Amino acid sequence: MRVSWLVFLATGLLCAVNSADPGTERDLVSEYVHVPTSCDTENCVAGGCLFENCASPLSCKGGLCYFRKCKTAVCEGGACVFDDTADASCPGGGCRFVHVPKTLRDGYCDGGGCTLEGDSHPSSLSGSLAH
Repeated sequence: MRVSWLVFLATGLLCAVNSADPGTERDLVSEYVHVPTSCDTENCVAGGCLFENCASPLSCKGGLCYFRKCKTAVCEGGACVFDDTADASCPGGGCRFVHVPKTLRDGYCDGGGCTLEGDSHPSSLSGSLAH
């Protein structure tokens, strides 16, 4: 009885440590199954939408959206992924920018905490020199 209780406590501690690992959060976001959404849906209110090859401006108030090869997108809810999306901004913060087709504009991540190609990146570009 005592051994099973110790195993239970050790398992609980291991789960708590893993849940505090920031890498675990990234894994959860990458494993999230986004809902394929029509480009006619201008705003994803509930969040978690997947937009692909959209030419019209899009918005994601609910957050956690995935924009792939879209022209213009805004993530108001935060934690979105912009993949090969030309004109993207993240006022909600915590977004990931991958395969960026052009230079990011100042204010692209007003919410802060965004990454570019997996690395932390300043949320504002004002006062920086372009290379």
